[in-house]
Amino acid sequence: NQVKFPEGTAVKKEVVQQTLKESKKLDGVFITHNETGTGVLNDLFTLAPLIKNHPDKPLLLVDSISALGAVDLPMDRLKIDVLITASQKAWMASPGLSMIAVSKEAWTRHLTSSMPRYYFDLSLYEKFNQKNQTPATPAVSVLFSLKTALKITKKQGRERIFKKHLELRDYFRGQIRKIGLKLVVNDKEASPTVTSIWPPKGVDEAFWRKLLREKYNIVIAGGMGGLKGKIIRVAHMGYVSKKDLDQVVTALKKSLNEL
Repeated sequence: NQVKFPEGTAVKKEVVQQTLKESKKLDGVFITHNETGTGVLNDLFTLAPLIKNHPDKPLLLVDSISALGAVDLPMDRLKIDVLITASQKAWMASPGLSMIAVSKEAWTRHLTSSMPRYYFDLSLYEKFNQKNQTPATPAVSVLFSLKTALKITKKQGRERIFKKHLELRDYFRGQIRKIGLKLVVNDKEASPTVTSIWPPKGVDEAFWRKLLREKYNIVIAGGMGGLKGKIIRVAHMGYVSKKDLDQVVTALKKSLNEL
């Protein structure tokens, strides 16, 4: 059973409550923490308790690939059972690693599951982990880059990092408004790691991004899904500063006169 919401809007508490009320034999609930395609952050502090209080005691599985590391998400306190992230987003490392945290309850269910698997067999990884090995050749270079990123994270401190991402989000959104552009997501639901922007009326976003890349050396993303070809997206996660965002804003402002 899949519950969808309009692109650019967060998951609504009331809809989740009603869906849970109507759901029987519920084994698990999957939810995206941070919607990268539009720049929406879902409020798991509100949603997680609703899910975990369901009489079927479903597992809560969270995709926080583009938020964890930049956003506070206490797994144990929220009773999240499976939490997934990746090296290339807020963790500041190269692409190539998936990091998965599993609760005791989720691990117990994993051990009794009859679903065929190999690549996603956590028991296999646990077995090799006891020997300080991996089942197949690991992404060694990415592990070293992640180690360096984690040292930076430890030195700066998590609370400081969380605060920095909120400040960058608010600063960038303010600068975008100052140059006359409109934001896709409202302030309350806006992601601390990525911001989506509406191009001016009549502007081809693909041409705009091409201009930014070729003339200003600024690479930004386009839309996805139903918003493909309709929006642009700017990431501000990990090793990013106000100076970096100022360069983006300056390029956006100058390029508007060339469209």
